[in-house]
Amino acid sequence: MTTFEPAELTAAPGVGPADLVCPGDGGPLHWDEAGIACLQCGRQWDRVGRIPVFESVEPDDLELEGDAEPDLAGADWRFLTPLDEASRVLDLGAGAGATTLAVAPEVELVAASDRSLDRVLALAARAKRMNLDNVALFVAAADVIPFPDRTFDLIALNDPVAGDPTPGSRRADDGTQRFFERIWSKLAPGGRVWFETSNRWALPILVDGERAVRPARVAHGLHGWRKALRGIGFDRIDFWAPLRSLGSSKVFVPLDRPAAFEFILDRTPAGTRGRLRRTLEKWAFRSGLLPRVVPSFAVLARKPPHSATSRSSTVSSPTLSRFA
Repeated sequence: MTTFEPAELTAAPGVGPADLVCPGDGGPLHWDEAGIACLQCGRQWDRVGRIPVFESVEPDDLELEGDAEPDLAGADWRFLTPLDEASRVLDLGAGAGATTLAVAPEVELVAASDRSLDRVLALAARAKRMNLDNVALFVAAADVIPFPDRTFDLIALNDPVAGDPTPGSRRADDGTQRFFERIWSKLAPGGRVWFETSNRWALPILVDGERAVRPARVAHGLHGWRKALRGIGFDRIDFWAPLRSLGSSKVFVPLDRPAAFEFILDRTPAGTRGRLRRTLEKWAFRSGLLPRVVPSFAVLARKPPHSATSRSSTVSSPTLSRFA
């Protein structure tokens, strides 16, 4: 097993032995100078300083300039969630870290992962520059979550795994079902999951006239996601349509409330043809047709507050000095 111990990374945001469990069987992990090992199954992994490397792939054609900062407005959706200073957030497929860096100053803890070691190291450097001592980083695929069950109040998905079937699955949503069952288990009662996805039943034209690019494989439309998530146990499922940015913020319109959609249309300048088109769009939204065929949408789903045991009785409060 290869050993990574560059001195300049030992103080980078990371996690300690007491914070993680084996992603395979949930067993305790042993850390030493050579890396990390599960005391139950015997599997071993590398680490870079305090950053565990459960899986790493080199990014293709990815710019990783240390001084390039992500657009934190891309995480404006967080204002739709009930986060507070006691919340714990898991950012899967963190990339440049827009969600992690935007949310960290407002919550107790953010754990962030990406499949690329280079991306995670770049995010570690950004977190250090912002003096964020509550960010824990690890390298892994989005379906590798090395934390105990019922740990997080919010899990943000930035990885296409949510819409990809598992290789060998008989149905396109087999892998999706298993993935979200894992997400469910890591959420505390009352916790939420957020993700954006393409619509299986999308029309090729957006509300603003842009052409939609439909992926080759998409798991569900609105009805399919609602049915799948309710089947897992989520009790409140809200759908939001991302629109063009107004100012510096990203706008999300609730797909179950036509008034919000009409409010934005009425305040966007348009000519005669544009006004006629918007009249048709309002009718299509009120009838329920337009929400079903938008090219993409965001989902915010809640785990019932009364489900299983509360987080406070099963997961100890983190010691933030572990992440310094």
